[in-house]
Parts: sequence; C-alpha cells; structure tokens
Amino acid sequence: MTMSREERWLARTMFENRVLKANGVVFQSLFWSVMKAKYGADFVAVRPQGSRGDGGNDGYLPRDGHYFQVYGPVDPNEKVTEAAKKLNEDYAKVATEWGSTNKVRQYSFVFNDKYEGTFRDIAQELGNLETANGIPCRPFVAADLEDFFCGLDDSKIEHVLGSLVPNPSTISRPRFDALSKVVDYILSSPANVLQPRFGELPDIDEKVKLNELSCCWADLVRSGCRQVGHVDDFFRKNSRFVKQHLRNHMIETYRGAKEWALQQTKLTHLPDAVFMEFRQRLMPAEATIAHAQAVDILVAYYFEACDVFDPFAEPGSPNASPR
Repeated sequence: MTMSREERWLARTMFENRVLKANGVVFQSLFWSVMKAKYGADFVAVRPQGSRGDGGNDGYLPRDGHYFQVYGPVDPNEKVTEAAKKLNEDYAKVATEWGSTNKVRQYSFVFNDKYEGTFRDIAQELGNLETANGIPCRPFVAADLEDFFCGLDDSKIEHVLGSLVPNPSTISRPRFDALSKVVDYILSSPANVLQPRFGELPDIDEKVKLNELSCCWADLVRSGCRQVGHVDDFFRKNSRFVKQHLRNHMIETYRGAKEWALQQTKLTHLPDAVFMEFRQRLMPAEATIAHAQAVDILVAYYFEACDVFDPFAEPGSPNASPR
C-alpha cells in the first residue's frame, strides 16, 4: 500500500531526527544506508583498513568516478575550519590512492550540517578544488541526503528507517506538516533583521491590483514582503521535498478557501473573502499575534511568487485568482 502524503511527511520527520542525532560513524552508516537504497550495487561503501585507512574515500560510484568523503561532527559550527582543511586533505588522498585506477570525475564532501546550511569556508574550498582540478567538487549536506531518502520507494524508506512508518492519525496531536515547520522557523528568526527577497514594491502593487485586494489586505502583503527572505533561508536549509510539500499544501488550502467562498451567498467582495479564509486556514490552533505575523510573511512569499495567487492562471485552476 502506497504511503499517504502525511505518512511520507512523518517518514521525513523521522529521518530528520536521525540526521540531527547522528555523529561520526553513525552518520556515515546512515549515509551508506541511503546510498545503498538509492544505487544498490552501483554504490561501494569503503571501510578503513588498518593503518592504510580509506584513502580519503568513504564510498563511491565507480561507474561515474564519483567519490564521497563523509564528515559528521557533533557540532558543525565548531568544526568548520577543521572540515575545510579535511576536505582538501581527503581529496588529495583520493586523487593519489584511487584516481590512478579509477579516475576522479566528481567529488562530494558529505558534511552533516544538521540543516544549518553550507558554511562559507567549506563552499569556498570546494570551489577552489573544482577550479584547480576541472571537475565538480560540491558540498553534500543534510538536505541533500534527505532528498535522496525522500525519493526512495516506500519499502526502501522503511528499510532505511529500520521500522514501519506509523499512521499519523494514531498519534496524539500530530504536527507532521511543512506549514508548522516553516512557521516555527519564522517565529525563531531575528526580529530586527529585514529579509526582503524582491525588487521594487510596485511589482507587488500590480499583483494586488490584479487580485483585487482591498487596502487592508494589500498593506498586510506589503509588510510581509519585507521579511520573506526568512522563508528563503528556511528553504536553503531544507530539502526540495519540504519545499514541494509546502507548496502543495498552500495550493490545496487556497483552493479550499476559494471553494468555500464561492458557496457563500452574502459576500460583499469575493477576492477579500478568499484571502481572509485562506489566511485563517493557515493559522495554527490558538494562534497568537506572533503566529499571525509569521503566516502573513508566508502568504506574502507565495503571493509574490504567484504559486498560490496567479491573476494569469486559467479560470478554474487551483491557483487562479478569485474573480
């Protein structure tokens, strides 16, 4: 039986917890497990051999000449300089000890950043290696490993987790969704830092006009637009699975709000009613003013991107404007 979207999200949450707790050889074993599930026999895990070590190679795809070096520190923030030094040393070992028999055509430094994002020193060192050697040398962080995991078949997902994924409905007060995760992230973001993503606000004004929003909701969107960079930060630190999951949820919520509004008989202005209902459906239970502001930033993000409100979409499509 195919996993539901809620079960997939729960599986992703279980995997995220594994990554956050995994250090050293435990993280390496988790990496091996995902790679074996994804590539099968095409991926070769390499264990250290006595004094000879592993030659800087923790696993590779021989057919592609793609080598991986894995590093899982307890606190990634305290080991950035050490990690940057290590990736240079390990690449030199791989090129010398492995490259002579199986040419290095791609090198990935697998770093358990614990969803903090790629650190500058690591990205720059890998960029230097790429320029010097003429091959892709890229960071491979927790979000990348999660994307590999979330792309697996259901049976392989449960094999990696080592257990069946429970039914979310059997868990008390479940919060297994991307919406609550991004709202929590925005709530924890610094309040004194403006994080705009866009160019000029007149672009927003044009979208407001096309969507026929009143000045009350228009002001809310403009205010939220000044902080949407926090949503970009969230996506940079998380997998593509999370971003797609959230987009699908936003579109479904908007469609539900629009269907609700179209059934009402005493509305004075349909676009405002759809916007208000959509915004309300995104609020958590017993939402505070802070939660409302976080939701407003998220709404502004999707409003500008036209992922939810699209004045040019075909009438009747999920994200068509409420005209």
